[in-house]
Amino acid sequence: METTAPMDRLPIVSLIRAISVGVLVVIAVVGLLLMPVPMDSRASSALGDLVHAPLFGGLALGTLVFLGRLWPIGGRSQHVWIRLLIVATAWFLFGATMEVVQQWAGRTGRLHDALANGWGIVAGCSLYVLLRQWDQPYRWRWVVGCLGLAVFAMFLAWKDPVAELLDFARVRTQFPRLASFESPRGLARWHCDDCHVEHSTRGVTDGQQSMKVVFSVSPHPAATLIDVPADWSGFDTLELDVRVDDESASESFDFVLKVIDQHHADYHADTFRRTWRLTRGQQTHLVIHRDEVIAGPDDRDLDASRIKFLSLQVLQPDQPTVLYVDRIGLQFDSNPSPH
Repeated sequence: METTAPMDRLPIVSLIRAISVGVLVVIAVVGLLLMPVPMDSRASSALGDLVHAPLFGGLALGTLVFLGRLWPIGGRSQHVWIRLLIVATAWFLFGATMEVVQQWAGRTGRLHDALANGWGIVAGCSLYVLLRQWDQPYRWRWVVGCLGLAVFAMFLAWKDPVAELLDFARVRTQFPRLASFESPRGLARWHCDDCHVEHSTRGVTDGQQSMKVVFSVSPHPAATLIDVPADWSGFDTLELDVRVDDESASESFDFVLKVIDQHHADYHADTFRRTWRLTRGQQTHLVIHRDEVIAGPDDRDLDASRIKFLSLQVLQPDQPTVLYVDRIGLQFDSNPSPH
């Protein structure tokens, strides 16, 4: 495949042009990886995650083709594998370094992204080997092996973001139910401040699982549903089931539910919030009517067509507090209750 003249016969102008293009590509990639990108939903974050593998796969493949034109190595297979190893390692270390540097550039470096870069590099190297072997005997073996490895690598890189996108779509199709705890990824819809969440078989009022929330001792621990269909226009009631753990250290405590729209100026006075006094072992079906939610902010009406978050809080617990939550949803006159 690599029949280009050796480097000492390559016109110097072409060599300089090729190196310049390579430098510009690296600069562009660094800028792309360090550029702050607004991630206003799980979907946009997952779409961003899908870019890593093809980007680094393309970089690895392009680098190998570029080097093949500058320094052809013919059919010397041991040299090919050495070059593959060097290129793959260099790009993987570059990607891992960018994930570390991103923490100082307004982005969040993640292990998942570094691994996705690596799987993309594997796919790119596999395609390069396939190109080199395309005109060799027993070509079908290389086609099956290299394409199979490339597809498998892309599957490993994409399986999590694709699952996240499917769950993001599931949230919309399940509306007016707001939260489901039957899905393995259902807990990814929640952001935890001084608490943690997990699936449980206790406190279940629908399906097989509920959400167990363990609130830590802090002023305002909260579990916030960050993936919410925005348009609640015309809803009649917001409903959910809450059970306090039978072995709760506190006999009773204040539980707060907040609804926050996209216009909120703060997370207290400019939201709907309502407080209940819950006691140990108590199972409660909470119902909040539309008029209460709309009138929630102190100085304006809450916009039911632009809902942003739903938050569950415990006020200043003096002991770790455990709640089981299930069946969070809206009821409309024209639809049967999700409960």
